Amino acid sequence: LYIASEHGRAEVAELLVMHGANIETPEVRGWTPLMAAAWKDHSDVIKVLLKHGAAIDKRQDDGATPLWIASEHGHLECVRVLLEHGADMEIADKTGWTPLTASVKGGRADVLKLLL
Repeated sequence: LYIASEHGRAEVAELLVMHGANIETPEVRGWTPLMAAAWKDHSDVIKVLLKHGAAIDKRQDDGATPLWIASEHGHLECVRVLLEHGADMEIADKTGWTPLTASVKGGRADVLKLLL
C-alpha cells in the first residue's frame, strides 16, 4: 500500500485497502501511506486513503503530519484536500514548525496563501 501511495496508484491503493491492507502500516522510517502520498503530490491517493479512514493528523518520528509534509513541498492540491477533510494546521513538528511555517521554509507562497 505504501508503494502504491508513493507512486500515485490510487486504483491499486483502493483495491489493496478493500482487500484488507492495513491503512496505517508504516514503512521503515515511520511514514504511513498517507504521508507518502502527501510527499509525492498524489491528491487522488490521499482522497482514497481518507475515504477509508486514514489518520489525517498522524505524526511521523520528527512530528510532521501529512499536511506539514505537503505544505513544505508545495503540493497545493494535497494541502487543499487535507484541509477540506479536517487536517489540523496547528500541529507543529519537533522543532516547533507548523504547516504554515513549513510552507515559508520551503518557499511555497501559494500554499502559504491557502493556509492563511
